[in-house]
Amino acid sequence: YYLKDSSTTNTHLPRQGRCWLFDGTNDYGTGARVTSGALSTLSVFAWIKLVSTTGFTAIVGEYDNGTANRQWILANNAGKLNVICSIDGTNTGATAKDYSSTATMSIGIWYHVGFTFSGGTLKLYINGAEPAVTKLQDPAIATIYNGVATLNLGAYAAGSTGFISGSTRDTRIYSSAKTAGEISAIYNQSRTGSGTFDATGLVAAYPCNEESGTTGYDISGNGNHLTLTNITQATFHAADTGVLANRNNAEGYRLSGSVYIPKRLTDSLAADGNAL
Repeated sequence: YYLKDSSTTNTHLPRQGRCWLFDGTNDYGTGARVTSGALSTLSVFAWIKLVSTTGFTAIVGEYDNGTANRQWILANNAGKLNVICSIDGTNTGATAKDYSSTATMSIGIWYHVGFTFSGGTLKLYINGAEPAVTKLQDPAIATIYNGVATLNLGAYAAGSTGFISGSTRDTRIYSSAKTAGEISAIYNQSRTGSGTFDATGLVAAYPCNEESGTTGYDISGNGNHLTLTNITQATFHAADTGVLANRNNAEGYRLSGSVYIPKRLTDSLAADGNAL
């Protein structure tokens, strides 16, 4: 079947599954902090496919290297899923939970990864289920630090280090702590594109399907768009047969030049506030 875009009467084939492909050298996305206050609950999820597992590299986080600016981060650490949540902006055995999956993720495989933090309890998730974890640091902390670190995808410390080599898509940040059942549903809906998108408590969501440009659009309706920095257009906005669904096919989009601006969740407009 065919789709009709917003700006012309032309018809187009449905859009192939898309992702952002970070080069591991200097690509990253950055925006303002999307969380607020000291966090007693937080849930973060993303799909990743690693090209390299080397080192400590960021998937998504509000985490800086500056004094007392480490808040939270979802990362790859030598192929293991790694999450750090700090109570005071530092990373020590007394101030930050630091959990790592026991199993190692393979290169070239898509994984749905994430974590929840609630009531001082940190849980990691891979493909909708809790993996075995190693608790590298496990102090009692009730909240995540109310710092000033900005949101970064693909790197941390304001895009100065920790550049990930691999693909990502459908990154979501929630102010609420999702239950195991909700996480399983998010995993399945995000994997296949069918079912209801869980928008309860959503503060930012990046489908990564613009196909061009230097803006990473947030579809939550909160306007938390990212600036995509140092990217090479032809390789960063990647098509991937492992991405089973492109929500632009089901929800529509606004075509602006060569940029496919996705529809936001809160109304019938595109993520930039214009009509589809």
